[in-house]
Amino acid sequence: MNREEWNSSNDAYAMLMYMKDIGHPAFLNESRVIKRYLLQCCEMYTQYQPDEVTLKCIKSAKYFIESRTSQKMGRLPLNTYKTSLREFGSFVWHSEGIAFGVEHNACKTFGEYSFRYDKNYSKGKKLAQISRGLNPRNSKKFLVDVAYFINSVMDFCMWTENSIPSKNYGYLLSAKLLRRYFIFRPMFTGTV
Repeated sequence: MNREEWNSSNDAYAMLMYMKDIGHPAFLNESRVIKRYLLQCCEMYTQYQPDEVTLKCIKSAKYFIESRTSQKMGRLPLNTYKTSLREFGSFVWHSEGIAFGVEHNACKTFGEYSFRYDKNYSKGKKLAQISRGLNPRNSKKFLVDVAYFINSVMDFCMWTENSIPSKNYGYLLSAKLLRRYFIFRPMFTGTV
């Protein structure tokens, strides 16, 4: 990827993979900058999950990565980090539950169990149809993707080993926002 491709690309996932391939410092040492970027991408879709838990999950993730960095730098006592890890783990668990609930409402995958129809899902579906111009089937897929995207970002924020969200969710990443966080760095080829 060259500077021109970087500046004109709309494929944020390809841009992130380029950064990873060249060994960009953001991919070393659990960079909080990539986590901040991913969380900001999540915030762009919270309108489609109009429940307070999703917003609390994202807020908790922001607090967690900031407190973890501060603790590593000696600014917070050790027990603060452990408490926030426990609390954040609970929010990661909740984000997965939200994703399961959205998938249930979209696909009716749980058969004999009688779950209530989630009004937040209904609001999100209508909003996706209106604001994004999606038909009912595509709006269901979009909502499921958003829920699992948010969950995978939460997992990444908690355990960096879990890697960034998969290419399946690449269309939910913002290239414009990525360029605000990172400038282009050419790949070093080793030749002069």
